[in-house]
Amino acid sequence: MLDARYMANEMTEIIGSNFSTKIKTLQLFIKKLTEGYMPSYSKTWAAKQLVISRLHGDWDQSRATLPVFLQVLEQTNPGTLTLLLYKDSGLPGCATFDRLFWAFAPAIEGFKHSRPVISVDGTFLTGRYKGTLLVAVTQDAENQIMPIAFAIVQQEDRDNWGWFLTCIRHFVTKQQGLCLISDRHSGLMSWLEDDSAYDWRPPHAYHRYCLRHLGSNYHRRFGKLVGKEVKVCAMECQKKKFKAKLTRLKRFANERIYQEFNLLNKKHWTFPYDGGRRYGSETTNCSESFNGVVKEARHLPIMAIVMFTFYKCVEYFDDRLVKSMDTKAKGNHFSLYAKKKYDHWRENAVGHDVIVFNRAAGLFEVHTPVNRTSPYKGNNKHTVDLTNKTCTCNKIQLWKIPCSHVIAVCNKMHIDPLDYFGKYWTVDTTIAMYGSLSFKPLPDQAYWPPYDGPRILPDKERLRGRGCPKVNRIRNEMDDLIEHQPPQTCSKCGQQGHNKRRCGK
Repeated sequence: MLDARYMANEMTEIIGSNFSTKIKTLQLFIKKLTEGYMPSYSKTWAAKQLVISRLHGDWDQSRATLPVFLQVLEQTNPGTLTLLLYKDSGLPGCATFDRLFWAFAPAIEGFKHSRPVISVDGTFLTGRYKGTLLVAVTQDAENQIMPIAFAIVQQEDRDNWGWFLTCIRHFVTKQQGLCLISDRHSGLMSWLEDDSAYDWRPPHAYHRYCLRHLGSNYHRRFGKLVGKEVKVCAMECQKKKFKAKLTRLKRFANERIYQEFNLLNKKHWTFPYDGGRRYGSETTNCSESFNGVVKEARHLPIMAIVMFTFYKCVEYFDDRLVKSMDTKAKGNHFSLYAKKKYDHWRENAVGHDVIVFNRAAGLFEVHTPVNRTSPYKGNNKHTVDLTNKTCTCNKIQLWKIPCSHVIAVCNKMHIDPLDYFGKYWTVDTTIAMYGSLSFKPLPDQAYWPPYDGPRILPDKERLRGRGCPKVNRIRNEMDDLIEHQPPQTCSKCGQQGHNKRRCGK
């Protein structure tokens, strides 16, 4: 009979390449290797933990080494901020881990050049000790994610969400007018209503709901059609069209649901009443996307998780800086994402009829032609105010990119429409985000300075029990969409299960 040590030796390569490899997959791997022997779940789990311990250290030792590692992070990358909280353990010279916050200096500096939108989300840890990883991210001009801050806490609740957002305000940014996008987690919503959250309320910040989660919530409660119509309503740009879509919702929902929507603050969940705070961001997909990236790290000891986020950010910053500089070298002043949206609206501007009302004040009226392919589009009238950069279609206010009506006015007045782009869509802004401050390599552990603080012990109450962990998360249709996505395929060799960066050929 095979023991866990032998299995660990054989599984080192497969686990090293993907720490999120499921126990069932490892069991089948050993069965194929031994031509028939199927190891038990508990033995395979023990072998996997042994591999992780060999590669990244023991879970308990990881917490003990964490303080000096955080000290090294701050010393080698000046401006990086960490906050480790611990509780009295009752043992002399020891303390129990409570929670941890960290933000890397290049990300803090880079956010100064980013659009003022922060998306937050949480994902549970799956290692030996229970916990939750909280993540805050923003997006660059290409709509790529840039992680801003992280925290490891016991669970998603009012106290931990409040602490995380307070740390962001204290350590990362004091910028006014921020837009915070999140799901409607009860703990987060409760804290934002508290007096201590004044830094995250108008005019300091503006909270907006993730439209994907909002639609999913009503999908689960009232059915697919209601959930779909909710998202359609929320993402409609014009107020008149929003009201028409909201009225149409009555067909799929009863009066109680309709009244429930009317009670929701429209600024939180609709584009027409958003006030341009979102910059076109609909969901928390960007923070969820990074959670997907760190999925394989959720199985690791705590110090390895922090180290994983460090090297992942190093990879992001280097890759995005090189690509943005290449984009500028090709003569592009604006991001490819923004230019694509602009080119689409420029094509739509053909055929718009412009009437000048007040040339000096910049007031114009734009008539759009009848759309022969759709009776619900075209044949509209919009007011453009070039001085204030507004249009009644609301698109330039939402995305800070000239809409077709603004472009039509600019063409008539012989003005360059590119002058009406928002500053956050320029390639120079992206270069500033990733190039203002660079990451510095970390020294080998043998050169780390001595640590004279308390020894950090794990909280034994968070120790995960034996057996397959219970899944308490409520499933919804978003999980089904993810599970039914086609498998990852390498663009280099054409095989499934990895991407070109991990291709061995």
